[in-house]
Formats: sequence, C-alpha cells, structure tokens
Amino acid sequence: MLRSLRYVRWLTLLLSLAIELAVFWFSGPQYDPKASLLTNLASKAESATAWTWVGWVSFSLTWLWAELASWPFVNGRRFRGLLSPGEILLQDAGLHWLVLFRDLRTGKLNDGNEDELNDDLFPKSGERRSRTWYAVWLPIQLALLTVFFFVGWIAWLARLAPAKFSEWCDSAKTIIGAHLPSDFAPVLSLSDWLFSRLPIWLETFAEMAHTHSAQVFWWLIVVRAALYVAEVILTGVFGAGLLLRLCRWTLYLAALLALTATPLFDWVTPVYTFLPNNGPVAMAFFPLNIASMFLAVHIALWSSWRYGIVQVTKSRDAGLTIVGGILNFVKREFHLERIVETRIHQTLFERVLGVADLEIVEIGGARGDFFIKHISGPRKLDHTIKDAVQQRRDRSVTEE
Repeated sequence: MLRSLRYVRWLTLLLSLAIELAVFWFSGPQYDPKASLLTNLASKAESATAWTWVGWVSFSLTWLWAELASWPFVNGRRFRGLLSPGEILLQDAGLHWLVLFRDLRTGKLNDGNEDELNDDLFPKSGERRSRTWYAVWLPIQLALLTVFFFVGWIAWLARLAPAKFSEWCDSAKTIIGAHLPSDFAPVLSLSDWLFSRLPIWLETFAEMAHTHSAQVFWWLIVVRAALYVAEVILTGVFGAGLLLRLCRWTLYLAALLALTATPLFDWVTPVYTFLPNNGPVAMAFFPLNIASMFLAVHIALWSSWRYGIVQVTKSRDAGLTIVGGILNFVKREFHLERIVETRIHQTLFERVLGVADLEIVEIGGARGDFFIKHISGPRKLDHTIKDAVQQRRDRSVTEE
C-alpha cells in the first residue's frame, strides 16, 4: 500500500474528515441520550455553530498538513541523520517555491527522480495543466474569497465597537455606583466623569476618521514617531518600557478603528447587517480538504530535496551532498577538491525571485560539468563552496 505516495493523499483526506467529523459531533447542541442517533445528527446539522467549527478546522488542518509535510526536512534536519561522526553541515539549500508550483501544474511526484527536477519552471505554449493544479487552486481561491468575507466581517464588528463600548461603560458606571460606598464620593465622581466621556471620545475619533481620514492617519504616524523617540530616550527607566508598550498597542488599536471607520469600509454595514448569521460561511473552507490531500504530498517531496556542503572536522575536506525523495531515497556526493569554478545562471526575473542554476566546473571536465537547478539562495551555497575549496588549497600550500 505504501509503495506509492498517492495513497498518502487518501490517508491525509481520511484523517482530515475524521477530525472534522469529531468536531462536528462535539460542537453545537449537546448529545441527547434519549433521542436517536439520526435525531441528534439532525439537531447538530441545524446548528450554525457546528458548521462554523467544521469550516475553521478545515482551514486550520490545511496549514497543519503543510507545516508537518515540510518540517522533517527544513533547517538541516534532512542531513542530521545522514552525517557521520566527525562531519558538520556548513550550508544547505533547497528547491525554490517555483518548483513546487511547477510540480502542482504538471502533477508529477518527484520521489527520487532527479531528472524531473531539471524540467523547465514555466510551461511551454499549449501545455495543459494537470488535475492536481485545479484540485489545489480552486479550493484555495474559494478560501481566499472567504477570508476576504471575514475581513469585512471583522471591519463591521470594529465599526460597532464605539456603540458596544458605550454600553459597557454604562454597565461599569452602574456596577461601581451599586458596590462603592458613599465614603468614596470623589472616586464615584471621577468614574462617572470618565465612563461618560470615554464613549464620546471614541465616537468622535471614529467620526473624524470617516470625514478626515488623511489628517487622522497623519497624526497617528506622528504619535508613533514620538513613541519611538520616547523608547530611545527612556531606555532603562523602570516601568517606562511597559508603559510605552501599552501606549503602542493602544495606538495600533486606534489605527485599526480608524481604518475600519474610513469610507473604504462603508459597504460592510448594509452587507453584514442584512445577513442573519455569518458563521456558516466558514464552510466554504471545507473544499480545502481536497487541496490539502494533494498539497501535503507535493510539499513533502519539494522540501525533501536538499543540497548541503558537508565538511569533515578533522581533515577539513568538504563535499557537496544531494539528497531527495521520501520512499525512493536518493543520495549523491561530490568531493569539492576537483572544483575549479562555479557559475550562477540567472535571468533578471529569476534574480528578483531569488532562484538560480548553479554550475560546477571540475578539473579537466572529465566527468563533465553538472548543474544544481532551481535552487533557492544560490549565492550562499556558492560562497560556501568557494570558501571550502579555498581552505583546502590554503592547507595544501601550508603542508608543502
């Protein structure tokens, strides 16, 4: 069964559906032991809370599978189990994210197939996209629209903040007046004055942000600059750091309130006031289960290909090690003592994106020059190779 990574796709989907079924069962209305199973399922199906939880769990699981797929290979983890005693990893690099996009477009599973990694990054004219491409990107596009919907929903809630804050201040005045004895008359007067003015100030600020947006944001920038200067001047003063941090976060909340109060978000009030319940819209994340079953496998294979410079601690000899694949494991090693030149091949577009092909030229070219194609961070790997080669030459000169 595990001879093909295609089965891992179905395993990922089944795990996601099992977790979401458990979330659906335990969220929403409580289980009624007197009712039948179908009655309980129907009760939960009528609950907006249950469907909302399922949608957001689908969104979270997509991130979880993507992180778990790449975690065993990043930050040199792939090489730690392969290094012999007395060897250290100087530098490692992986494939650029454009390779992941290419594999999703072609649908190829490059499990140990090093030749397929050298394919072109961009499609040829007339080349059709695979079903994997549509299975991944259509759910992601739907999820992006859903995220945009909830951004608007958060903006609508932020617009309601002044009115909700006013209600909270009225409740606070009532509670303080009921529980504070008459001996604390000055405190009562101060709290009454404060909780009466705060809602007015907040509503005035929101109105100014709506009518004079540019001026409000200009003053927010000025206040942020003043806080930065105060942080530099008051460094080391007891309690100043905490106070300035509170001021900084208050300023960020004010900026969020000002942004949502601008005419840019005037559309949210009629839209979200009209909708009776916005929670079940999160079920639009559910198709991400189809995307994650393909995406997790491709991310694992893409991140499994690593190129590392390994050095022997005692002799200071270094080599280039190439590892890749999951079920079909591949490992290749090249000694750097024969290298005379390295070349980086980049177009202007590839330079902007940080992807390149690294060509390694050996002495005499007997074995032929070889390429490391589509790597991310090529300059660091190139510099490490040159440093290792130079150290080897310097040591040879010293021994002579």
